[in-house]
Amino acid sequence: MYDNQFYFTSARNGSRKEYGWNKEPFLDIYKADYNIDGTITNANTVSELNSKYHDGPVTISNDGTTVYFAGDSFRESSFEKDKKNKLKLGRNNLL
Repeated sequence: MYDNQFYFTSARNGSRKEYGWNKEPFLDIYKADYNIDGTITNANTVSELNSKYHDGPVTISNDGTTVYFAGDSFRESSFEKDKKNKLKLGRNNLL
């Protein structure tokens, strides 16, 4: 959390393409308002960080100037092909 903004990762976006292994949408990074009463409102995707693959978890530096998050290596077309099982095996990178 930074400056009453709460950042989190979720597969809540049902309109996204499903991840083949668990049939859930790909993970996205969200930002929401953290209210004084402890509630969280106005959750929206952080489009400038999200790709069409998994993104997150996310953390922010203490001064709020740097965001760190895990991103799927498919963003950079970096993966290994498993032709026998018809799979593309990626990695998570710290971005």
